Amino acid sequence: MSLNRICSVSNNKQGICLPKNGDIWYNRTYNLITWSLAYPYYRKPESPTLNIYFYYQENYQYHHILNFTNININDGYSVVYVDDKFFPNNNNTNKRLSYMMIIL
Repeated sequence: MSLNRICSVSNNKQGICLPKNGDIWYNRTYNLITWSLAYPYYRKPESPTLNIYFYYQENYQYHHILNFTNININDGYSVVYVDDKFFPNNNNTNKRLSYMMIIL
């Protein structure tokens, strides 16, 4: 079963299937972001692409880290390689950071 199909069989109340809240991504690893094509937001014929933005929180402020743009919405997933760009101003990549991901 394809990644797209696995996520699409979920109900349309959940837009993002992966990552789940609390998932841990490690530096120098590949990770999946999957979304449900059954979710109404992702059925937009006028806009066949989406953008993914990552922010981390420090001192009660959100800071933009990086983004991936113009992803084909009909793929239902994107593969993300976590590298040093995910660890801003931090030479210690063993530190755990919490991120907020926004898909538009």
